[in-house]
Amino acid sequence: MTLSVLRQSFHVVMALVVLTACGRAPERVLPLAIQTAWPMPDVEERAPCADVGDLRACWSASDAAGVHIVTRRTPPFALSSLGFRIIGTGKTARAVDRGRAAPEFVCDGDVCRQAHPRLPDDGEWECADFAAIVVCHGGAAPAGVPPGASDAGYVCGPRHSRDGKAERVCVDLSPDTPKGIARGERCRFDAENGLVRDCRKDGTAQSVTDPCRTATDCASGLVCASGRCLPPLPAPSCWADNDCDKSSCRFGSCVGDPT
Repeated sequence: MTLSVLRQSFHVVMALVVLTACGRAPERVLPLAIQTAWPMPDVEERAPCADVGDLRACWSASDAAGVHIVTRRTPPFALSSLGFRIIGTGKTARAVDRGRAAPEFVCDGDVCRQAHPRLPDDGEWECADFAAIVVCHGGAAPAGVPPGASDAGYVCGPRHSRDGKAERVCVDLSPDTPKGIARGERCRFDAENGLVRDCRKDGTAQSVTDPCRTATDCASGLVCASGRCLPPLPAPSCWADNDCDKSSCRFGSCVGDPT
């Protein structure tokens, strides 16, 4: 029996143990090679929620800061070094293996590179990393190529462009990182020899989910809530400040007054 088969058998047994420990009769468990998602509902949360970095955040008008941290639940096993992403919200939230949509990072010392990183879809995109949040704009489909499936990790909206271009802006609040943790990494997109996501250790880099006491501890555009630097609820619409009317562009959304 090969090592991969042994690992698969172990994960199936662990899934049965978890279900039994929760007081439920074990349901039919698909082999991990077939199963693609595991239910991970946001317990008692009615507000919209999403992965933010390696944490889970929910947005509510009743919060003083508009956002708060909740428990992030994932399966008790790992399928790749990229970890899991929770997609959906509320009762429909489910965990999916990030490794199904993108390759793992290849590291050389403190530099890790991911070939063919995740993009919003198969369109033409320009992307940048701001405080460990990825913002992309574009989306035009290549000539003669049928549209592919959209990546569930991105939230998208039409760009308020003033040059008449019909573009979209897409935001990923929890992009792939070498060890699944945004803090202490500075990442960028390198398109010199095919698109690559390049991440390097940098203890000075400001990142979403950094610990904080006030908003001044956070990168511009983030708020301090639950002791962490968090983004307001995304409303993707801009790539630059001049896309916004009497406000500034932060993490793809027009927010606040210009300073």
